Amino acid sequence: MNLETPEAFFKFIEYWNEQRNYALQTGDVKGYAHITSGAFTEELQAIAYMETLYKKGGWVIGGLRKIIYEKDSFEHVSGKDYQYSLLGRTVVSPAITFDNEKRTIRTEDFTEDNKYSVEFKIVYNGREWLVRGVTNIAKFDN
Repeated sequence: MNLETPEAFFKFIEYWNEQRNYALQTGDVKGYAHITSGAFTEELQAIAYMETLYKKGGWVIGGLRKIIYEKDSFEHVSGKDYQYSLLGRTVVSPAITFDNEKRTIRTEDFTEDNKYSVEFKIVYNGREWLVRGVTNIAKFDN
């Protein structure tokens, strides 16, 4: 998987998503954090929160994400060494978060977020793949 090939790229994006879902269910964020670029600050903040939440006795139910992507949209970013993009959508199930430190229960419905097409920005640093960002592109009404 740590080769700069289209096949490795597609295996990596599936692996990244599996690591995210595993971290969300268990609080074990090491694998997920390792393959998320330092440039993806929003996701790193979510990872830090997730780790703290579980360490302090909290938990999450649901919130699992499925990635649907258009394989033909895979492309090398023009003029950028090692940078790639892919268009797709994410579908995230509703989640319940229990924050033991704040003593709160929060429900999240991702229906609106699920209506967007997204661009996955991924970089190969010469050794491994890293997700650099996920950006909303267009909203669909269905």
